[in-house]
Amino acid sequence: MLWAWNRMTGVTDQASQVNAVAEDPAWGFVTYPLEMTPRPPAGSMPLVWEAPDYGFYAFRNGWKGADDIVAQVFLKAHPIGGWNGPNAGTFRIAGLGHAWAVGPEGRERRRWNESVVWLPEDTTFESALGRLSYLKTEKDGSGVVSIDLQDVYSKPPEQHSRLYAPYGGARHAWAFQDSGISGMRSIGVDYSGKCGAPALFVIVDKVKGGKRKTWLWQLPLEGNDPKLSRMVEADVKDNGFTIRQGDATLRATFVAPARANMEAARRKMQITKSAGHGAGVTKLDVNFDAVSAEGGDEFFVVATLQRGNPPPVKVQGDGLKARVQVGGRSVRFDGQKIVFE
Repeated sequence: MLWAWNRMTGVTDQASQVNAVAEDPAWGFVTYPLEMTPRPPAGSMPLVWEAPDYGFYAFRNGWKGADDIVAQVFLKAHPIGGWNGPNAGTFRIAGLGHAWAVGPEGRERRRWNESVVWLPEDTTFESALGRLSYLKTEKDGSGVVSIDLQDVYSKPPEQHSRLYAPYGGARHAWAFQDSGISGMRSIGVDYSGKCGAPALFVIVDKVKGGKRKTWLWQLPLEGNDPKLSRMVEADVKDNGFTIRQGDATLRATFVAPARANMEAARRKMQITKSAGHGAGVTKLDVNFDAVSAEGGDEFFVVATLQRGNPPPVKVQGDGLKARVQVGGRSVRFDGQKIVFE
């Protein structure tokens, strides 16, 4: 914790220790542990972090510094107050000094702000919880998470308070209304390096019923002001997309659908404020920047993060039954989870 605190406050040597107590000198001088030596997390902190009550899973390839790669998966396994959002099944990715998949940080957030499968023509219970159906983790920070999103695709309930117990998140199955739509997502992270890149990410979505499905990957911005900043460009071609930042690239390939209808663009959406002054009345224009893909009910995407050129991707078979060779790594989906071989 002292190592992390020093890093956050800009302490790099003994002379700069004053930075650690600059916000509140009195308390800082009383509590700052001068007799303690900061210890870096490598070797003592795990590379996989799990918070099952919240539904949070973080996979990282090391505790080395700015080039560390971190993937975070959000189940939304518990009802949350405050600045809550419809984020069941989403993810974030950062690594090699850049953010690659992001999400909203403000109070007004919608399902289309997240990297999920969005059903724009169906009315579903987007703020529902996800349920863990499979989890496997590795000591090197790799892992697989599968999420049951049945509640998210159900009809909006008549009484939200009756769906889940207020403490503990117990699910009242009788309170849900079937929409005829079902769905799940599996996310895999591989840091073994066998694919020829430092990180391999796999995302599989299986959604049945409903109308048009839009698969989304939320793009980061260049700069710190979302009103002025441009989105990081994503080059869409060869049934996939490539994001370039500095000397690093993230290359994503769609295994399914075989011919995805893709676009990387900024969209402007109008929403009605849901909280704070003007809630339920005030209209807001909100931009979201994302790669979107359509073309069916099933999505199977493999993505590698590296410096230089990405490893080759070869596909045998069709749809979710395909076997994918990414460099020296074989990937498949067994119907419930992603399998690395």
